[in-house]
Amino acid sequence: MKLFPDRRNNTQKGSALFLILIGVALFAALSYTVAQIMRSGNPNMITEEKARLYADEILNYARALRQATQSTRISGGCSTTGISFENAVLAGYAHSPVVADRCKVFHEDGGAMNYMPPGVEWLDMVYTPAPAVRGRWVFPANICFLNVGNAATGCDSDSEDNEALVAWLPYVRKEVCAQLNILSNVSNVGSNPPPLTYAGNLVPVLFTGTQTDGAAIDTGGKIAGCYEGSGTLPAGTYHFYQVLLPR
Repeated sequence: MKLFPDRRNNTQKGSALFLILIGVALFAALSYTVAQIMRSGNPNMITEEKARLYADEILNYARALRQATQSTRISGGCSTTGISFENAVLAGYAHSPVVADRCKVFHEDGGAMNYMPPGVEWLDMVYTPAPAVRGRWVFPANICFLNVGNAATGCDSDSEDNEALVAWLPYVRKEVCAQLNILSNVSNVGSNPPPLTYAGNLVPVLFTGTQTDGAAIDTGGKIAGCYEGSGTLPAGTYHFYQVLLPR
């Protein structure tokens, strides 16, 4: 017969109970955190590291497009309006009049570029309604960038045509947009990319050899950057551009 109670068993039971209580508390905290994330309704959020990685990928491709376009212009002896973005993936870029292969950015005898669809992870896939231009690079014929090329004193106020050849990637993630500006040495305003100033509607007309008056965008004379939409492109949406050839 034991003369004294066995304190060891009581201690072990107390320790086990304590660990169980800690586990329950941690599980409750984790559940709360997950619930808050789900309740925030922002599944589009990504880390800064991922945003920077995606921005790097976008810029690398955009700069390769710019180099290929300039090479086509110089080595191919093609005029600005004689350059073609016709490719086997996107419809609507058949050049008129037909140009030689050496003037095609996406031809091995021209710029030798392959069209690369944008990564889904780069894009804001939450915004609805889904615009027709989301999920693709666009090469518009009707965008003028203030203080770029012939648009030194304005867009439609200059005597020369001043719509640039542009690679435009609409509806990128906000976090990616901010990183695109940092990497392009463009100042972000507050927590948002620079505001966009319109002098017309930005409804892209695909470039097929003719440039037309359209949207005038003030991006501070930068040849690449990302901005928040306004008007036709709603506030809260973000869009990247790279000037390939100014006019």
